Amino acid sequence: TLHSYGGCFHNREEPQLTEQRSENKRKVLQRYKFYLSFENNIIKDYVSEKVFDGLLAGTLPVYQGAESIDLFMPSESNKAIIKFDDFGNDMSKLAAYLKELASDEAKYEEYFTWKEEDDTSGRFQSIIDMTAYKYTSMCRICEAVHKANR
Repeated sequence: TLHSYGGCFHNREEPQLTEQRSENKRKVLQRYKFYLSFENNIIKDYVSEKVFDGLLAGTLPVYQGAESIDLFMPSESNKAIIKFDDFGNDMSKLAAYLKELASDEAKYEEYFTWKEEDDTSGRFQSIIDMTAYKYTSMCRICEAVHKANR
């Protein structure tokens, strides 16, 4: 069953689990094994918050968007997302694979082994720090102005 809380194929009202919009979205996503994380626009190196919402919520994002997405992922050696393009943009192949993963817990859990890695470089955390999850762009501007005025 596909639940859509957005404007496209809207078939569910988003439950209000918390007051803050981004936190509420992650809490809702925690209820699901998979999350369709499709960018609104496919632009070189453009990665929005969508894929990070899924990763931070603990669900498995099914991603369509920037070819360079691997550069933004938490692990260079372990997969953390399913890439729609790997299925030749064939929804039936993707659906079959998702059904297979949903029925094979060990295979599904392989997508979360990145959480067990010792990320001593903090590479993924630095990526998250550059997103709205830590600072908004306005916060970064204020911080830069403050540093420049010291």
